[in-house]
Amino acid sequence: GDPMNLAQNLNSPFGKILRIDADGPDNIPGNADDDAFPLDDAKLYSLPSDNPFASGGGLPEIWHYGFRNPWRCSFDRQTGALYIADVGQGQREEIDYQPPHTIGTMPGDAGYQGGVNWGWRCSEGFVCTESCGACPGSAIGAPPIHDYDHNQGCSISGGYVYRGGNIPELRGTYFFSDYCTSRIWTFNYTGAGPVPPASVINRTSELTSPSVPAFGLVASFGEDAYGELYIVDIGLGSIFRIKTEGVAFSAPDCNGNGRADAADILDGTSLDLNHDGIPDECTTGRCCLAGGACLDTDAAGCNAAMGMFFGVGTSCSQGPCSGALQACCFNSGDCVVRVPDDCAAMGGFPQGAGSSCGLVTCPRNCPGDYDANGCVGLSDIAVIINRWGVPYTLAEIAVIIQNWGHRCGPELCP
Repeated sequence: GDPMNLAQNLNSPFGKILRIDADGPDNIPGNADDDAFPLDDAKLYSLPSDNPFASGGGLPEIWHYGFRNPWRCSFDRQTGALYIADVGQGQREEIDYQPPHTIGTMPGDAGYQGGVNWGWRCSEGFVCTESCGACPGSAIGAPPIHDYDHNQGCSISGGYVYRGGNIPELRGTYFFSDYCTSRIWTFNYTGAGPVPPASVINRTSELTSPSVPAFGLVASFGEDAYGELYIVDIGLGSIFRIKTEGVAFSAPDCNGNGRADAADILDGTSLDLNHDGIPDECTTGRCCLAGGACLDTDAAGCNAAMGMFFGVGTSCSQGPCSGALQACCFNSGDCVVRVPDDCAAMGGFPQGAGSSCGLVTCPRNCPGDYDANGCVGLSDIAVIINRWGVPYTLAEIAVIIQNWGHRCGPELCP
């Protein structure tokens, strides 16, 4: 019951999560500046100046407080969110969640996540222990996102959010277990409120096999460089890898370099700016703009920039864009960047060397294209029928017939 109430005592390190700078401002471990802030020869580490109590009011090492026995904590490698499984005493086991912290913010700033009181010994899970008197809401601290009673187990073992490549349908799923029952559960957390009970799935039967019909004592989990997960079972003395039955253990390798995409992203070999788990070189390509400028972007981004897309996997590192590229106008008023021959073949009109869609205004000239889809045809007659006399008249049908099948843009007419 924490009789000395140490978890709530900001002058004690017990019942806390501590945050230190192990290698000092120069990021080199083992030299003189590791104890430079504040200067303390007894501490072989620095104290981040943005810790919640760095300026007083508690130990400067403290990041969060109000825990009984966190086992274990992990960061979601994609979002930076912190999951904390806290072992309870006699009633509840809980999981706490800290949203991604915005680096560089100070206490009181938007995005700052330090200094949270998670409740112990005033609360255990969602339950008030009355150890803090009447246990008002202000004394309980932040609530967990999930808890369970001791009918389900007695000692939680926190795991990881799965970010591997072998089981795509489980990406974003948090795994955890209980040491006493060796049940293993998962849930997907949206970042708001408690996890709905229906979202917590017992995966134990899915994770066992004929050769291992039951786990012994699941003490922890592991995560490798590919984002794949492992179960640490000290009862059986084994480490198990989570994989899909009947499917060879492999990982997506879209760039064909012999390494998993997740590992390429993790070590910086590949960028993943949109956080979709796919290296950017597998979704982006070389986009040339009129005038010779080049962008590495996807097809949609190139189209928005009014450039010429050379396909996924190409890049600006292949060399400068051709100076022959120029603005290409269509009767629809659309503009794209093309070489003159491609422009003419598409029914467009080259605007001259050095021209740019950003500087050229392409006039719209498409008689009969009343629905502005770039083609003259049946859909334009439908526009007139639907709006007969407002403002169209029978004379407009003649314009459609005269220009039937005319293509005003790069689209193919039906």
